[in-house]
Amino acid sequence: MSADGRSCVALNVATENDPDRVGLIADSKPDCACESEPFSQYSPGLVQSSETIVRMVCVPMHVHLKRVELKTSFFSHIATNGASVQRLEIASDAELLKCVEDLTGGADDRVWLGVVEANTSEIRGLQQRDGKQSFCVADAALEGNPAHAEIHNAWRIPEADQIEYRVALRDLFVRGGIRSRSSFRDGSVWNSVRDDIRARPLPPAWTGFA
Repeated sequence: MSADGRSCVALNVATENDPDRVGLIADSKPDCACESEPFSQYSPGLVQSSETIVRMVCVPMHVHLKRVELKTSFFSHIATNGASVQRLEIASDAELLKCVEDLTGGADDRVWLGVVEANTSEIRGLQQRDGKQSFCVADAALEGNPAHAEIHNAWRIPEADQIEYRVALRDLFVRGGIRSRSSFRDGSVWNSVRDDIRARPLPPAWTGFA
């Protein structure tokens, strides 16, 4: 239970639309305690250290248009609402497709470019200056997407330090490169994307990549 007596599941529901969600979770469940108990009523099981975590790369939200590179804003929500990610080993193609179409369906200039990934143990291994864990990976499963997870800051980060921590997390995810949409799962997700989204033009720098 948290400091105020709530379970992680109850805390997840109560903070769902709160702009201070991550801070409230860190206050009530310090030291990533919600990694060790269910965080969602739809949980398929706790996120294990051996799992691969993936995050979709889309334009124009989080990428540079003139070079194949992710902006520091790629993980801008880790200190506020939490960053949505997918648990690759348990995610179906249909769930990943829905994730892509949800991200790109809001505006005509949104295009899916590919994915980046990192091992859960590596994410949890990133440390604060005092040696404590920087980020939590919680099983924030949704009713129609059991593979959904969230990355949160493990503590309240001062605003002046937030970019430093976002950069560290971004650099971990891009260490193995950005996987193009056509190579991700041998193209099975990309080949199922709606025709109108598939037809959207890419920024020139990304044309040969995707």
